[in-house]
Amino acid sequence: MQKISEHFLGKSYAICARLLPLSKTIHRFNSKPTELHLEFTNTCNCSCIFCGYQYQKRKKIIMSEEILIKAISDFSNIGGGDVIVTPIVGEALVDPDFIKKIKMIRAYASIKKILLTTNATLIHHYGIDDILTTGLTDIYISTAGFDKETYTKLYRAPYYDLMRDNTIALLSRNEELGKPVNITILIRAGRSLSEVLGTVDAQRVLRFKPKIDFAYYFHDFGGRIKKEDLWPGAKIRDPGKKKEPCFSLYNGPVVLPDGEVWMCDCAAAMDSGTNLFIGDIKKETLMNIWQGKLRRNLIAQFYKQGKLNPTCFKCTAYQNLDRYRHFNPYLKSGWNFFK
Repeated sequence: MQKISEHFLGKSYAICARLLPLSKTIHRFNSKPTELHLEFTNTCNCSCIFCGYQYQKRKKIIMSEEILIKAISDFSNIGGGDVIVTPIVGEALVDPDFIKKIKMIRAYASIKKILLTTNATLIHHYGIDDILTTGLTDIYISTAGFDKETYTKLYRAPYYDLMRDNTIALLSRNEELGKPVNITILIRAGRSLSEVLGTVDAQRVLRFKPKIDFAYYFHDFGGRIKKEDLWPGAKIRDPGKKKEPCFSLYNGPVVLPDGEVWMCDCAAAMDSGTNLFIGDIKKETLMNIWQGKLRRNLIAQFYKQGKLNPTCFKCTAYQNLDRYRHFNPYLKSGWNFFK
């Protein structure tokens, strides 16, 4: 019922939003980033069949505190907003200083939400209470469901028991603490939702009533992941025609572990190199990077037929600007949104 009500609410916003000028919304997002993506590390401890991590060519490193402080202080100085600590590919909890870095981010009053997607296999290394009380507001747990056979096949890692136990412990303690963190289970599975949720282990998870997100469509990571690599019923997403800039060019940049700033953290961005590069946080301010020529040129490519860079051209994560047409700042935030 919640999904249905959200669907119709979104439709209502969309109808209203189309009566209002998109240009003002775009101008607002062009003026400064309202969210910041931080890639603590591009290393993972799993090798999921649906993820391009297995083909990554970038050197695997961990973000230094100096780069983190520069990025987050720049972001805070221009108003802050939400911070997403999910890597382009990788597992953020591989960083041994994960908790320390979350505390550093939370120390800035201008930071609102701090969101993480994790495979939940390393949570026990840090302690459940630290994960829940350090400053994270939203945790998304990526899993193949709750049976060992499917998990091992899709995630290609021997961590099913760890994932299950950590997930249950996290949900249980979160409930005891009054649910300070929003926890969502992201299910990528080769079976129907009813089958996945019908297992004994799934029932142990469901008694805490977490949000469930079930994926049928997947990205191909710039052509690296093929439909035949997946399971029956899973599909590669069709992004449709790219007649206007992607919405990801407006919501906020990603700072890589080495300090490079890329325009997008989508699946195709994994090894995009110069295609999505817009600056270096060690050499420039975040605001100058965001308002700079490289980002403007990247947006302009979408209006020049045949001039789209190879990464964006092949990307299946592309979404047009309907999300910002549907986003109704007038109704949701009032006119102060544009001040």
